[in-house]
Amino acid sequence: MDRKLKYCSVFLLLTVLTILAISTASAVQADADDTGIPDNTITNTVRADDNTVTQTDDNIKESQTIQKEAETSDKDTTAASDMKKIAKDGKSIKTSLTDGNLTATPNSGYIGDNVYLVLTSKSGIAKTTQYSITVKLNDTTIYRGSAKPAENKKATLTVTIPPIDPGDYTITMKWGYSNDFIGATGSTNFTVLDSSIDVNIVGVGSVTGEIGYTIIPVNITDSNGNPITGTPKINVRDGNNLLLGNYSVENGVASISVPTTRVGTYDLTVEVIKDFYFHNTTAVFPVTVTKSLTTLIVDQDNEGIQNTINVVENTVLTGKLVRTTNNNGIGNAGLTVNVNGTTKTITTDDEGNYIFTFDVTHLAENVPISIKFDGDESYEASAEVSGTFNIRKLGTVIELDEDLLSEVNETTTITGTVTDANNNVLSNVEVALQIMGVESNVIVMTDSEGKFSHDVVYNDVLTVTVTASMANQELYNAQSDTITFDVVVGPKKTNLTIDTGIGTGTNINIVDVTPYFDEVITNGTLIDKFGEPVVGATIKILLNGEDYSQVTDSEGKFSLVYNATEGLTTYNLNVEFEGNDAYKPAGEVYTGTFKTEAFNITVTIDDNFPEEILIGDEITITGNATLQNNTLKNNPIVLKIDGTQYTTSTDGEGKYSYTYTITRNGTIPIIANATFTNAKVNVATKNIFVDKPLVYVHLDEVENTITLTDVPITGRVYIDSNSTGIETDLIFTINDQTIPLSTNEDGYFNYTFAPPEIGEYVVSISYDNVRYNIQNATTTFIVTKRNTQLVNDNLPVVIRLGDVFTISGTLIDETDAPVGNAEIAFIINGETYTNTTDENGQYEYNYQPSEINDNNLYEVRYSGDNNYDLARNYVGSFFDVELSKATITISADDVILNKLTTVTGLLTDNNNNPISNAEIELVINDEEYTVTTDDEGIYTYTFNATTLGENTVIAIFNNENYAPTSAKTTFQVISTDIVINPIITKANINTTITVNVTASDGSVINEGKVVAKVNGKTIKDVNKKIVYAPVSNGQASFVYNFTSAQIAN
Repeated sequence: MDRKLKYCSVFLLLTVLTILAISTASAVQADADDTGIPDNTITNTVRADDNTVTQTDDNIKESQTIQKEAETSDKDTTAASDMKKIAKDGKSIKTSLTDGNLTATPNSGYIGDNVYLVLTSKSGIAKTTQYSITVKLNDTTIYRGSAKPAENKKATLTVTIPPIDPGDYTITMKWGYSNDFIGATGSTNFTVLDSSIDVNIVGVGSVTGEIGYTIIPVNITDSNGNPITGTPKINVRDGNNLLLGNYSVENGVASISVPTTRVGTYDLTVEVIKDFYFHNTTAVFPVTVTKSLTTLIVDQDNEGIQNTINVVENTVLTGKLVRTTNNNGIGNAGLTVNVNGTTKTITTDDEGNYIFTFDVTHLAENVPISIKFDGDESYEASAEVSGTFNIRKLGTVIELDEDLLSEVNETTTITGTVTDANNNVLSNVEVALQIMGVESNVIVMTDSEGKFSHDVVYNDVLTVTVTASMANQELYNAQSDTITFDVVVGPKKTNLTIDTGIGTGTNINIVDVTPYFDEVITNGTLIDKFGEPVVGATIKILLNGEDYSQVTDSEGKFSLVYNATEGLTTYNLNVEFEGNDAYKPAGEVYTGTFKTEAFNITVTIDDNFPEEILIGDEITITGNATLQNNTLKNNPIVLKIDGTQYTTSTDGEGKYSYTYTITRNGTIPIIANATFTNAKVNVATKNIFVDKPLVYVHLDEVENTITLTDVPITGRVYIDSNSTGIETDLIFTINDQTIPLSTNEDGYFNYTFAPPEIGEYVVSISYDNVRYNIQNATTTFIVTKRNTQLVNDNLPVVIRLGDVFTISGTLIDETDAPVGNAEIAFIINGETYTNTTDENGQYEYNYQPSEINDNNLYEVRYSGDNNYDLARNYVGSFFDVELSKATITISADDVILNKLTTVTGLLTDNNNNPISNAEIELVINDEEYTVTTDDEGIYTYTFNATTLGENTVIAIFNNENYAPTSAKTTFQVISTDIVINPIITKANINTTITVNVTASDGSVINEGKVVAKVNGKTIKDVNKKIVYAPVSNGQASFVYNFTSAQIAN
């Protein structure tokens, strides 16, 4: 195959490597006993000597040429030079755990605390891989498990500090894959803090109790006397004698029964045992220990002992010796029993129970008996219990077995059974037999089943009577039993002999039986007691419990030809004659075994592997198996590949195949074996070499650049030996930020990156694949800020006060690209103002001066940010502020004399904007008045026109911020006819004269003065001055003193 095409096809498998790894793992099966067969495979198991058993279907009769001499060891066709190569290659296969950096948060803690571990590594940790995890504190493993990391190059785990001694430790975490073929490990320091607390045992006064049962109240607190939570353990000692060890005290409080061993007043020491949670402390408890009171319980005590026994049921007393305080049994204590003046001692068992039996030799009534405990150094004596018991006969039944077969000159066995009235068998009792033909009675003893027997031989035909009775009539109450039987003439005796495989006595021992071949397993002869052959008799022959009976011929001979179907197997053989109507069973029963030879099986491995094999490749292992040089059909084949066993099977032609996925590089041994019980298998071995080609991740040089500029990151992943590109996913990071990246079918990759800020950027590209020896790539490049420029618009150098001075322009970078959303500072006469550029980089600030001033300095500045450098413009620029130009208008309407008229006008700036709240000086006929403009720049002045003719009005605006300006107008004051209507009044010495003053149009005159004449004479005051009466509301009034003469006229 073309090497380039071959590598291309191999790399297509990369996307399914994880699935293949899982499939391979599922195919690997455990073989704890190293038998060559996985433990969970349902198949015939290969034994330690690799012998197997043939199948009994389509291999029958194909192996009659099997050699009888089986091989004693497996054959290995690997040459010595090959084995040396295997050893050498094996040494070159090393794990590749990467040393990583481990952090522990926190780096110290108590037992039960959680610790967050973070392991980072440049390689060996991939988020698609399932790892085996081990965490150790020094050499103590505190965690084992498996997991996938959440991200590449980083693995995290939370562990709990187990119970362990406090101190400084090295904590190590390892994430390994495929027996640590790849992975990472790291260590850091960790301190286990002391979790145990100081405790006290609260003292109490003297404690009083009984020996073996002394109650001590224990109360354990912390050093401040507070209750504790937990279960400390204590020891209680009497001096050096440990009375109670490792006793658990839940939450530190308990009333403890101490098994004290001596009486008296003395001290007990209670010790808290130091552990992970509590420190050691001790306390002394003074105790006074007394003897225990005892109670003797007698089961037969009913207001005194009452019982009846017999020769068999001879238990008189049962019961228990206990402590009076708690009814606990007192073991191994001596009790004194007095029976009719005779004293005996019995001992309680470990639980305080006792039994007293009485040997019955005669009958008796009201036998006196008493029992008591005399006490000892630890226990007080008990009260004595007394009474009587009776000894009576035992009701008995004797039965002789009937239907005896008795033959002349043969042994006749007389049997029977003895039971009590309740049908319980009686053992070891004597029975007297009276047998016809025997002069004296025969005494026999029953066995454990209550049975008895006796053998007799009769030489002639007769009728026999047998009577059975109890030998000791005093102690047993039984009726005798009688049977009658006939002695007759019976069948002939026989003798059975074996010719083939006879061992010692009747033992059969046959070896080297060829399986799948008709062989004589056993043969022999049956004769009667006179030496004559027994013809047509059935000889019962059992092989492994299966009946293969044969019939004797005319010479009394028989023979069994058998085809054994299993190799190296022991068969159980049984040969006997069970008798018939004419002949008795032969006394000889032959038993034993015969053993078959082993099969010779040969397994081969075909030499058809690819020239080059890589990790992840699927290879097909093929070969064939023969049984005695004949085809071994449909038989399991066990392949041990790189130390792990797999099972396949031969087909109808004896061929097998198995597809295996390569998981590592180096030399991989393959051993082929056959699953065949009790056979000698010649196994086949073969070695394959798995290459691990060098793969380069080439990363093109990345030039230094400026921020926000597209940077092409390019390169190629290829096999060094043939420059074949690899299409795959890569582990691509820029400053530890993972970015998805894949190569194309030719192995090229391309990624465009726009650095968001200045600084050094580390680009790392790696390819994580166990198939290859990979040289990953890393490079760095520097990113600096972009230069910027403030491009100003054309700005005026002179403005008028009140005008807006607009500073505008555009902020661009060194590529003439606009910089948007950038803060621009405008420094005017030392004051700083800010605004922000729009998306087109344009900026603008409107400044309105508040006073006239020449040489107003201003500057525009951009301070820059993480991506852009600073820029300045208009440094040292200035503008002048001149007086503003104002425009004033004026108007006044013609008016009738002494009528109100209004002067009005508008004050605006040079932009035609109204000027509000400005003072306007009005000059009316040389009289000066001051008015103020409103919000709309309008001023008004209303006055009474008192000057006939042309009146002149001048409006003057004079302000420090504006150039002086004025406006002038005239208006006409027109006279009007005034009508005075005198009021006729009666003349008195003091009279008020009122006149109405109106205009010719009838309107009321509200101003002016009126001069009055009386009879042609002007009214004057005492000073001879004319009296003027002011006009108000169209009237004027005079006070005049008329003379008597005037009154008369």
